[in-house]
Amino acid sequence: YICDYACGLSKELSIVTLNEDGMNKKDYGTRSPNDRMDEILTVVLAVAPDMILLQEMVAEMYEVVKKRLVGWSCFSLASTKRSIHIIST
Repeated sequence: YICDYACGLSKELSIVTLNEDGMNKKDYGTRSPNDRMDEILTVVLAVAPDMILLQEMVAEMYEVVKKRLVGWSCFSLASTKRSIHIIST
């Protein structure tokens, strides 16, 4: 009987995806990657997503994510050419 397990589950999933171009100093000037990620998270969290997908995040940005999103599951898939970070509630 499936309903015992799944009846309380929501049928909606809210996802925010963002390529934050962590190293782009031309467009972001003197703001540090930490400050930029803090600003990004403030905006993203305002829409209360279930999952956040982030691309091109530098290590400093990922540290901000882990500190701000305590209680969320954070996964990092990184290589030398690209990185994808999956964060979910």
